[in-house]
Amino acid sequence: MRYLTRGGFGFFMLLVLSLHFIKPWINPLQHGIGEYSAGNFGVLMILAFFVLGLGFLGLSVQSVQHFESKVAGYICSILFLISSFASLMLGAFPTIPAGAPSVTSALIHNQTAPILMVCSLLGMTMYSLQLRNKRLTKLYFKRAIFLVAISWVAFLILVFTKSDFEYVGLLQRICVLSTWLWLALYSFKFT
Repeated sequence: MRYLTRGGFGFFMLLVLSLHFIKPWINPLQHGIGEYSAGNFGVLMILAFFVLGLGFLGLSVQSVQHFESKVAGYICSILFLISSFASLMLGAFPTIPAGAPSVTSALIHNQTAPILMVCSLLGMTMYSLQLRNKRLTKLYFKRAIFLVAISWVAFLILVFTKSDFEYVGLLQRICVLSTWLWLALYSFKFT
C-alpha cells in the first residue's frame, strides 16, 4: 500500500507539472488545473486525477495504523476514502474551459472538487493533530500544521471569492501545492 500512496501522489504532481509545459496557453493564474482535462492531452489530467485517487486510497488504508485512537483513525480513513472517490469522480467527469457552454460533466466536476478538498483537508488536519501525541513525531507537528493551515486559508479564500477574484487559478495552485507537499512529505515519512 505504501507504494500505491507514494506513487499516486508523486505521479499526480508529475503529470500536473508536465501539463503546465504541454499546455502553456492556459493561464495558471486565472484557470484551475481541472481545465487541463479539456482538449489535446486532456487524458493526462484525467490520469492525474485517477492516480491521486489511488494515492488517497492507499493513505486511507494506512492511516488507521497511525492513530492511537482507533475511532479517530477510522474517521480519518473514511475522509481519505471519500477523497479517493472524489478524485476518481474528477477524472471520470472532466470540466470544460472557462466560458464554454455548461455540460453535465463539468457540473459534476465542479461540485465534486470542493468535496475532495474539504475531506482531504479534514483528514490532513486530523492526521497532523495526532502527530503531536507521539514522542517521535512531535518534530513534524509544526510543519504539518503549517502546510494544512496554508491549504485551509487558500481553500477558504477560493470558496468565498471564487466569482469575484481574478486569480482563481493561483489560489487553487497554492491550495493544491501545499496539500500535495503535506501528502508527499507525510506519506513518505509515515507510510
